[in-house]
Amino acid sequence: MMLKYIPLLCTAHALLAPSRRPLRPTRLPSSIGDVAPTAGATTSGTKSNKPVKTLEFLYPAAAAATTVAWTACACAALGTHPRLDLPPLHTRLTIAQALVPLPVLWATCQSLASAAGVGWSRLESATYRRLNLGLATASAWLPAAVWVPPGF
Repeated sequence: MMLKYIPLLCTAHALLAPSRRPLRPTRLPSSIGDVAPTAGATTSGTKSNKPVKTLEFLYPAAAAATTVAWTACACAALGTHPRLDLPPLHTRLTIAQALVPLPVLWATCQSLASAAGVGWSRLESATYRRLNLGLATASAWLPAAVWVPPGF
């Protein structure tokens, strides 16, 4: 029964918890000599900016697999009502409403795939770590909702 409060608690923690790292001011380049190294170059202490081809392929594949599974679950679960004889238009609209979150999934996976095309340095930034964390949380949350439906 308490599982339904996990997203609320995670959101509250993310908003209210103090940051463990102090914020560092970003330094803008003051001249041409201060510009960061090119995409193929490496510097001491940083990872290379080579594209991560495996992840660049896996993010869209995960989006496609999730879309197929999500659509199949929505059609199976919402295709018929066990007690009511509803018109087909109502059923189609209910299924369409269940498919509304899919564009967010596609945009997230596309963003992560393009970051993987740049390299590990982009994937290690705070924005893409948050996107990965959100995608992992949603990926764990959906099977839990299917496995224990009365708890949600």
